Amino acid sequence: MILEGSREIAAPLDVVWDFVTDLNRVTKCIPDTTVEKIEGDSFKAKMKMGVGFIRGTFDGQFSLVDKNPKSSFSIKGTTKGMGNTVNVAINITLEPSGSNVSLRYKADVIVSGTLASMGARFMDDAAQKIVNQMFDCLKASISAK
Repeated sequence: MILEGSREIAAPLDVVWDFVTDLNRVTKCIPDTTVEKIEGDSFKAKMKMGVGFIRGTFDGQFSLVDKNPKSSFSIKGTTKGMGNTVNVAINITLEPSGSNVSLRYKADVIVSGTLASMGARFMDDAAQKIVNQMFDCLKASISAK
């Protein structure tokens, strides 16, 4: 499943970069998620997720990679839970847009297990809901600075 889009954030580039690359701040914007830094730019995450009647906790390990300061970075990792595995590769690009920053994202999400049988429509809807909640929180948190 590919999720992609962009959001305009009303803040300077350095403020947006500092926020989105700070695990402690950005994960507060991901619903029902806690993180623990492992080393460097690697971290463990515990997420409560659900699609339809399938709900539970997923444990994963992720890394921030390919960092180009104030321009782009990627997050790659795998999470497992309830007999499901989710592999994620997310590319984030930041571009100044007047006094705002355009944040573009493209996520390649590969799901196996019971969740994969739910169908693309259910998966897309659930993923888009999480993405929207996350970006609403990001924009509000960054704008509050």
